[in-house]
Order: sequence, then C-alpha cells, then structure tokens
Amino acid sequence: MSEHENGTEDLAALFFSDADPDDPKALLNQAQFALLEGDLEKAAGLFEKAIAAGKEDPGTLLDAAKVYMSLERPETAIERLQMALPKAEDHLQGRSIHLALSRAYEAVGDEAKAKEHYRSFQDALTDL
Repeated sequence: MSEHENGTEDLAALFFSDADPDDPKALLNQAQFALLEGDLEKAAGLFEKAIAAGKEDPGTLLDAAKVYMSLERPETAIERLQMALPKAEDHLQGRSIHLALSRAYEAVGDEAKAKEHYRSFQDALTDL
C-alpha cells in the first residue's frame, strides 16, 4: 500500500472512527469521502447502506444514481431516480432528476423513455 493510501485511510479513520456504522448521515459522509477518494464502488455501497437505513431523500438518491452512471450501471441508476422523482422537493430538483433519467434511459437503449424524461426536463425549464 502506498504512503498516500495509508494517509487517506488514517484521515478516514480520524473522521469516522466515532461514527455509528448504522447512522444514515455518517454513512452519507463516508460515501462523499469515498467519492473524493475516487472509490466509486465503496461510495455506491455506502449510499446503499444509507438508503437502507432510511435516508431516501431525493438528493441522496440522485447522488447515488450519479455514482451508478459513473460505474456504467444505468439500470440501478434508473431505480434510484424513479424513487427520487416523486419526492422532488422543488422545481430545480425535479428537473435534475428528469435530466438524469433521460441520460440513464438513453444508456440502456430506451429511446422512448429517454425522450419522455427529456421533454419533462424541457417543460420544467419553460415553466420557470
């Protein structure tokens, strides 16, 4: 293991050693840290643990979906985005979810759904 990796692990231990392993907020913090480290698989796993622990707000679900898109797992991204869409807290968040769904459906080859969500994204822009 390189010196950098040891330093990163030491830093993670410093930040998260007292964290409750089942606390959704702590899990999200760890997921964000894993993203900063570039460990997408670890981040995805931590997002899933946070979601399973009840952290199902649209922002968390959207962040998880972005990770899955980066991991080239658009089917899982779609699942998370479909969970997020009815929970969108505002116009901007709804637009972001529709745009992400459009890209995810395009990635799985479902052009009809990709266009449907892109139109919803565009409609939201004109409603401003």
